[in-house]
Amino acid sequence: MIPPMNFSLPPPISLPTTNSNVAAAAAAAVRPSKRKRSHLTARLRQEILQLKANKPTIFVWEIQQNLLQNGICTAQTLPHVNNS
Repeated sequence: MIPPMNFSLPPPISLPTTNSNVAAAAAAAVRPSKRKRSHLTARLRQEILQLKANKPTIFVWEIQQNLLQNGICTAQTLPHVNNS
C-alpha cells in the first residue's frame, strides 16, 4: 500500500500595510468611475464596421493602421482598446 502524500503550501506572504495604504484603497473603491465619452463619429464607426464586415478576423492594430492610412484619424484621435 502506498502511503498518502502530504503536500504542504508555504505560508502566505504578508505585506506591510499602513493606514495611508488602507485609506487610499478604501477611497479608490468608493470613488465613482469616470468614464470618458466615446469620440467615435458616425463616419469612424461606419468605417470600422465596414472593415470588420470585409474581414471578420481583422486585428485591432490593422484597423488602426487602416484608419491612419486613409486619413480618417490622426495619431491623436485614433481609437484604442480599453482594457478596463
